[in-house]
Amino acid sequence: MMWSLLFMSLISLMLIPENRTWLDSLIYCRDHNMDLAYIHDNETQVWAELELQNSTSPFVWLGLHYTCTLGFWFWVGGHPLQYKNWDPNEKGANECDMSVAINKDNQYWYSKPDNETFNFMCII
Repeated sequence: MMWSLLFMSLISLMLIPENRTWLDSLIYCRDHNMDLAYIHDNETQVWAELELQNSTSPFVWLGLHYTCTLGFWFWVGGHPLQYKNWDPNEKGANECDMSVAINKDNQYWYSKPDNETFNFMCII
């Protein structure tokens, strides 16, 4: 009994295999009582990688967005940006109208223009 408890997780991610802009993805998740996914540690990253296997787009939107007004990246759910998995050559472009999408093939994060359309991941 104790052994099985070690592998239980409270992380519940859901891939939505529809191509939408970042804002439309956020609205979809919230209209369905969820939020765009946030990744706060390696365990959540691994769960996201499992969900990515069913993606029909090369990238999948996450809930990380850049605010020009304040000049930093933030998770839409209000969670602090502590864990990062940027592509080593990326590091997150600090530009307006950019959000983060995770690459289906290498699982690294990339900053992408908000108006591009990809599948997206919600957190329940």
